[in-house]
Amino acid sequence: MKTVNTTLNRLVSVKYFLMLFLFVFSSGRVFSQDEEQDETARLNKVINIIVEQNDRLKQEIDSLRKKIAVYETPATEKNVIVPTSSQQEMIKAIESRMIKVPGGTFTMGCTDSKDTSCYYLEKPDHKVKLSDFYMGKFSVTQKEWETIMGYNPCYSKNCPECPVENITWDDAQKFITKLNMLSGKNYRLPTEAEWEYAADGGSNTHHYKFAGSNDIDKVAWYRTNSGKRTHPVGLKEPNELGLYDMTGN
Repeated sequence: MKTVNTTLNRLVSVKYFLMLFLFVFSSGRVFSQDEEQDETARLNKVINIIVEQNDRLKQEIDSLRKKIAVYETPATEKNVIVPTSSQQEMIKAIESRMIKVPGGTFTMGCTDSKDTSCYYLEKPDHKVKLSDFYMGKFSVTQKEWETIMGYNPCYSKNCPECPVENITWDDAQKFITKLNMLSGKNYRLPTEAEWEYAADGGSNTHHYKFAGSNDIDKVAWYRTNSGKRTHPVGLKEPNELGLYDMTGN
């Protein structure tokens, strides 16, 4: 916030410096009356352009200030929605299913020694260091989504414990925002690095080909064994961290 205020002050100072500079520069010679009128009109035009640009920058800075204020405000001081009794129970259930993932350093990306079917977007592999974080034991279920959001967006409904689907990234952000407003917590999506680290078992990794096993049928639902539908979470084996369905459902 201090940087934004400093930037605004500098922009205002630059505006008046340029106005003074133009005045001093122009007053260095004697103009005829016609020339003076032309020069005055030109300087006024330049000043108006500077003022207009400065006003636009002020608007952009005001917008940045508002965004910064949102990030700097603790969740408990933001808009809070009073949860219903069913939402309170669901919030407790969600919190109880969060698993701590101890931080560490790992190789992110695809390595030929581990997977012979690497995509070019997964290369080059590189070292990433992560701090501790928490991740849900299961995918967000239809029941959780419907309790928090009030509707079910899924194609395959009538399966409360199945993972929610048919949603966008923006939909997920709305879910998280509302969950935070109801709970007073600061839930978020994991970063790409956090997700990959957790899927591979974190510091407990056995470097399996899939999340928790070299046998995909033990840990995931996919085209061959799923019957072309999702299944209730937690029916397959978890990975080394106790996370389920990281390879697919």
